Amino acid sequence: MEERQSKILNRRDFLRYTTMAGTGVLLTSFLAGCDVRKSGGSSGEAKGTKETKTADNYPAKPIEMFIPSSEGGTFDVLGRAHGEVWGKAMGTYFTFSFYPGASGQVAYELFMKKPADGYTVLAGNIATDAVMYVLQNPSFKFEDLVFFCTLAVDPAVVLVRKESPYKDLKAIIEEGKKRKINVGVARWASTDTIVGLLIGEKTGAQINIVPYGGGNKARLALLQGEIDFLITKLTPAQDMKDQVRFLAIVQNTNEYPQLSQDCPTLNNVLGTDIPESASYRHWVVHRKFREDHPERYKFLTGKAEETYYDPKFKENLKKTGEPVEFYQKYRDEAWTAKVIQENLKLAEKYKDKLRGGAEKEKKGK
Repeated sequence: MEERQSKILNRRDFLRYTTMAGTGVLLTSFLAGCDVRKSGGSSGEAKGTKETKTADNYPAKPIEMFIPSSEGGTFDVLGRAHGEVWGKAMGTYFTFSFYPGASGQVAYELFMKKPADGYTVLAGNIATDAVMYVLQNPSFKFEDLVFFCTLAVDPAVVLVRKESPYKDLKAIIEEGKKRKINVGVARWASTDTIVGLLIGEKTGAQINIVPYGGGNKARLALLQGEIDFLITKLTPAQDMKDQVRFLAIVQNTNEYPQLSQDCPTLNNVLGTDIPESASYRHWVVHRKFREDHPERYKFLTGKAEETYYDPKFKENLKKTGEPVEFYQKYRDEAWTAKVIQENLKLAEKYKDKLRGGAEKEKKGK
């Protein structure tokens, strides 16, 4: 509990120190000597020289980052942690605008109305965004956007509480051939639900998906014994790591053994070919920006990759309690595009079940 409280305080402190507006305070105590300039929410400081800009003096003003969630969430933390070093490398700083709602659609719709000039960047989660795109029929097209990098992969994991009578996932599957197994997820319209449905299809187990309308409620349900197992992401699982057992990670290889009790991969346990599942945190720009301003695009994305490996970025992450292990490999546009297509394909395949379950979930509230 004390460890968790420390993480919360660190995250709050980091956000508080990077949202102080117009105070003139030098934040050496928290940001190790870096000035943080804010106007309605920003990160970094415009200190660059001509050599840090393009031939047309880009960027000549702050860059606005669209956050598809409320202030204080993962994207806010990530945006400020990376934005501080990214902005400085470009001789500018980032401001932050928060547009929660409709599983990210609100932020996307408003982002698309902005000029495609490189002064706006959108934060997103490939998995969530793909489900939103398929189910909600937004006015924009993914083809009009460039998902130019993935900063972190937060894998899906299968958990049981420590007191569970099932020693491994195979034992649960065998039980599922005798009765319905209750599988908890945060929300029905999610890739975690898709994983649960695939487990049932591939093994013949009777899977009953139980959505809880939020991650905290789903995790509490597991600890209270309401469900047989939970499908969630590795980051939130850290809050309960001493109270659960990790049965599987939904990746082809387990790159995070120290965070997942060195559990096996889902496919190794079940002998299946279930696709990898995770939260994929990425940055997005308008495709027209890349087409009309190729030099700016190269500069913006190049500095994003360069600063990803800046030790200061990792220092910022550590102050928030965000697992630094997820931020070791910068994945480029080609890699990100492949993952987007895979997630869109899955969302399309299961859209009727996802939509039907989400409607039932909404009516049940």
